[in-house]
Amino acid sequence: NLAVLSSIDKDFDYNDVVQIEKNSAGEIIFISTNSTKVNYINRSIAKTSKDLLSARLSGGIDIPFLALTGIGFISGYGNCVKLKIANVSSVSCDFVSDFKSVGINQTLHSLYIEVNAKVVLSLPFYRKAESCITKVCVNESVIIGKIPDVYLNGTIKI
Repeated sequence: NLAVLSSIDKDFDYNDVVQIEKNSAGEIIFISTNSTKVNYINRSIAKTSKDLLSARLSGGIDIPFLALTGIGFISGYGNCVKLKIANVSSVSCDFVSDFKSVGINQTLHSLYIEVNAKVVLSLPFYRKAESCITKVCVNESVIIGKIPDVYLNGTIKI
C-alpha cells in the first residue's frame, strides 16, 4: 500500500489513465486506457514495492526460538531470534478494471492496482516461495446512461 501511495502522486487524474469517448448526443460509447501511462505506473509501483520489501527483509525477521523446533503447539514461544531467511524474488503489478451495475441506468467503474509480491523463505533443508497479493482502489466513478422509457425487472418461470 505504501508503494502504491508513494508512486501515485497527488496529481494523479483518472482522465490520464482512462479516456471516455462520447457520441454527438453526449452518450458514452467507448472507454479505453492509456497503456503508456498504465505501464509507467505499473513499473514504478513494482520497483518501489520491491525496494521497500527488500529493505524491510534485509534486517531479518524475528522468529520465536521454539519455532525452530518444528513442533507446532510451542512454536510461538521463546525469545525472538532475528534470522535473515527471506528475500524478494519478484513483484508484479496490474491495473484491474471492474464494472458493476448500481442502478437502472448507472454503472460503477472501479479501478484497482493489484500488486503481487513473491517472497522466498530459505532455511537449511527447507525452501518455500510465498505470494502476497494486495489490491488498492485507485478510483471509482459512476457512469450514468440514458434513462429507459420502460423498465421491467422480473423473471419468467415456465
